[in-house]
Amino acid sequence: MIAEMVQAKYITLDFDDNGDEIVKEYKGDKKPNIISKKSNVMFIDSTNIEILNEYKHRDGKITFRDGVLYFFGRFGEVVFRTSMLEDYEINGDLLTFKTMNSVYRFKMLKDIKIDDSILASQENIDKVKSFYS
Repeated sequence: MIAEMVQAKYITLDFDDNGDEIVKEYKGDKKPNIISKKSNVMFIDSTNIEILNEYKHRDGKITFRDGVLYFFGRFGEVVFRTSMLEDYEINGDLLTFKTMNSVYRFKMLKDIKIDDSILASQENIDKVKSFYS
């Protein structure tokens, strides 16, 4: 992997005088995106600006529980969770999830089982919407 990073000019390798220690430097302002083997998606876009600015291009793993999407980081930490999922769309390796107030887009890195069972029940969605009426 280091050879690929050098060839892509993400890093340069410079050895100290003894030749024992490698000093790594990123080239330019472009940092390499090293994908964890546990990751199944990369977060790429959202209408939720705070989450977009904080986590854009971050790889991780998504799971679904009780109609909510959970995005986990490399160490198993919850990075963010959505509100109740109302709809989803799969277009090639692009995944789009729609909640009651936001849209989240991910690039699929590994196959993920996604079907209507991930969505929140209409009863639960109606219950939450009734609080805003």
